[in-house]
Amino acid sequence: MLSPFRIVERTPQEALKHYLRQHQLRLPDGYFQEAMQLIVQSIMEIEVSQMIEASRYERNGTRRAYRNGYRESNWQNISIRIPKLRSGTYYPDFLEHPDIKNKLSTLIYQTYLERSQFEDIAQLLVSLNIDAHPSQIAELEESLFDLNALYQERLIRARNIKLDIVPVDDEGRKRHLALAFGDDELFDYELTSNDDDLFWQDFIRRIDGRSVYGVEYVAVSQIRHIVRLRNTNSPNMMLVA
Repeated sequence: MLSPFRIVERTPQEALKHYLRQHQLRLPDGYFQEAMQLIVQSIMEIEVSQMIEASRYERNGTRRAYRNGYRESNWQNISIRIPKLRSGTYYPDFLEHPDIKNKLSTLIYQTYLERSQFEDIAQLLVSLNIDAHPSQIAELEESLFDLNALYQERLIRARNIKLDIVPVDDEGRKRHLALAFGDDELFDYELTSNDDDLFWQDFIRRIDGRSVYGVEYVAVSQIRHIVRLRNTNSPNMMLVA
């Protein structure tokens, strides 16, 4: 006899990763690579600044060395620019960390879901034994926030958009992760504690505002009906526009 269906509540980050794997989706096209490049490049700048005791273009009497341009390189299929020094050498040893890809991926998913968090960035740097000034962490946080904002405003060019919602455990609070996606790409999401009609109206209005082709959805009442089925019968049920 089959066991009754049970919904597994994950953290928002775990739920998003699981959902993307399950449905063979990716984050918005280009976002993951661009965020990875931004983080790696920023960490290198932080390390070099600590080595020479001066930020880029800063002049002071205690600096140990000077920058001398960049060396183009490639890491994990992303282009990076490794800083060069006039005296001495620099190599980003943190890229050799055995768990670096997983650490960076975790931060990227956290950033995408939570619009970048100072504490998450600081924790990553500590785990890589990188000493950063709070202002440097704040600068990276702001850059990631701007990148998120850019992708949250990009136009959606798909003619068909699917909706789904999954329960999550957000630090002990039961919430829902609503998702809008196409055949292979995530377009938008929202963490909410209220999956009522007003929520869906606002969520759909936001997506429609970004849609090039003006996607039309079925009535919100039908969405509510499917959400109820989603929570009681099938983990794979979704609403297709």
